[in-house]
Amino acid sequence: MRNIKILKLGGSLFTDKNANSGVFKKQVLHELCWQIGEYLNTKDAKKSSLILSFGTGSFGHQPAKKYNVLQEFNPMGTIETYKSVARLSTVILDILNKYYIKAVPVDIMSCVVAQNGRIKSMCTCAIQVLITNGFVPILFGNVVMDFVTQVTIISSDQIATYLAKELGACALGFGSQEDGVYGKDKIIIPEINSENFQEFKKYIGCSKYPDVTQGMFGKVHEILQESPVSACIFNAKKNGNIFRFLKGEALGTKVFSKNNKEVNT
Repeated sequence: MRNIKILKLGGSLFTDKNANSGVFKKQVLHELCWQIGEYLNTKDAKKSSLILSFGTGSFGHQPAKKYNVLQEFNPMGTIETYKSVARLSTVILDILNKYYIKAVPVDIMSCVVAQNGRIKSMCTCAIQVLITNGFVPILFGNVVMDFVTQVTIISSDQIATYLAKELGACALGFGSQEDGVYGKDKIIIPEINSENFQEFKKYIGCSKYPDVTQGMFGKVHEILQESPVSACIFNAKKNGNIFRFLKGEALGTKVFSKNNKEVNT
């Protein structure tokens, strides 16, 4: 299998997380997808495969919070959260395809089973066949069935790190609205690892928006616990940053466990 690059794009980039129901930022989505399409036309892209993991912003977090999906089993809340994410998936798929990106959605409700909020098993066979044939799988954080809690939410961060581990990814990036992870006095932390995390974690906040996945803190913790490669958290709103990440440039904050590979190329 060719080298695999995984890019997660945060939902706050392209949705209004303050909205009570899903609101798209279509111009932003077009810019993000255009950069991905530009990269896929490069010689470098011909040597690797790409997987995209999308946050859901107000499309997932608002209904999940409204129905207390994580606190109690609520069939209607599960369905409404799933339907909301499906609406987002359709819009993003259409925009990706407009830029000649051969994107195909992968429904995690159908291929993931969790245990206490963590992925217990995930069938990745279809994803592997898709990328072998030149498609770009796109996945979204969403509700899934859970052996213990009946239903849980698996974040796009967890999906990205899980796939990086299972498929042996060579690069893992998290595109956000921030230039990286902020430390003391709002200064970007250049590197967070398993040894200095305790020093910095008091500065790493959760999202100010409705977010059932713990925002930036959850993202950093997820990478440190699960990612097999170093990951970078960078500002995907800055023009050209997605293209630069996919080309292998170091951006934002580098996050890695001392037990994992430190390179992200």
